[in-house]
Amino acid sequence: MSDTKTKGKKNNETLKYAVNLVLTAILAFLCALCFRRSAGIIAMTPLSLLLCAASVFLKLELMYKCVLFGVTVFIFNTTETADTSVAIMFTALCLLAVLAFNLGFKALKKSKAKGISIITAGALLSFALGIIFVGNPITAIGAKNKITEYTNTIYPESENAALGDFEFSSIYYRYQTGAYTVDASSSVYPTETASITLGDDVIADGFQRLMERKICEPYILEITSVLREAFPDDGFIVTFDRFVNRRGEAILSSAPDALWNNICCEITISGIQSGEAMKQRCEEYLKVIDRHCKGYASLTFKSGIGFWQRRSVTVDKNHPLGMVDIELDYVNSGTTNFFNKYIKEAIIEN
Repeated sequence: MSDTKTKGKKNNETLKYAVNLVLTAILAFLCALCFRRSAGIIAMTPLSLLLCAASVFLKLELMYKCVLFGVTVFIFNTTETADTSVAIMFTALCLLAVLAFNLGFKALKKSKAKGISIITAGALLSFALGIIFVGNPITAIGAKNKITEYTNTIYPESENAALGDFEFSSIYYRYQTGAYTVDASSSVYPTETASITLGDDVIADGFQRLMERKICEPYILEITSVLREAFPDDGFIVTFDRFVNRRGEAILSSAPDALWNNICCEITISGIQSGEAMKQRCEEYLKVIDRHCKGYASLTFKSGIGFWQRRSVTVDKNHPLGMVDIELDYVNSGTTNFFNKYIKEAIIEN
């Protein structure tokens, strides 16, 4: 009879232990779900601290709690980011909270003052380190609103957009730079991602230039193809300079083939020996482009192999077909024509 009771008692203890183990695993899963970079503002709130604190009510060895919480948070974060330091940072903060709450709860049974002190100090330290390394939820909300207002202007939704739909991640904090960030991608180029960051009220958009390079490719290829057919033996390179963005136009949400009048290109021609030869070649290239391409905002022709200067001719679209006044200029090789034009208009002419 006593053996039966002993066996039944052991079974009950084993069952309780298994239940506590499962509940701890579930709690760790919920904590990892909330405490990861992609959780955005949720990761910055004390919610994960509360989940770590709840672990004190589960009767399981502290070592196993730390293993379950630490491994789960680490796996969730490494799955979503290639930056191992981010996963280690989130894991360390989680383990600190689990240790502080459990050690404080254990000390509470012996000394109420000591236990409360450990729990309070642990909670405050965890929360403070969370703000430093994960982000301030109040500041993040303000940053999110500013970035959203910006993205709604630059990347509005459009059914016929050449770049498809734009997707933006939850906002997160980069403690290395002190900036709040969202990662952006396009449904047409899902693997081509870049960041939009807000630091000191200044938005830095690395995604816009990336998407401009993608959306300009068909136009550059078309101009190159037209010129190559007309001048098969010439050495030239057509490159994208910028888009002219007129009021009310959303360049990156434009339909395919709709940006001919917005694109500015640079055409570098090799083998030009003199300024007169440069002018003649530009006239020939312009006639072909004007005849076979649908438009452009401006074309900049460059030639020469000088270390400091290049020959340059810039032509906008506002000229009669086959008639253009070619004006030869010389520009510094280390700057763009757009910059040189700005310097000339803003400083020299004024």
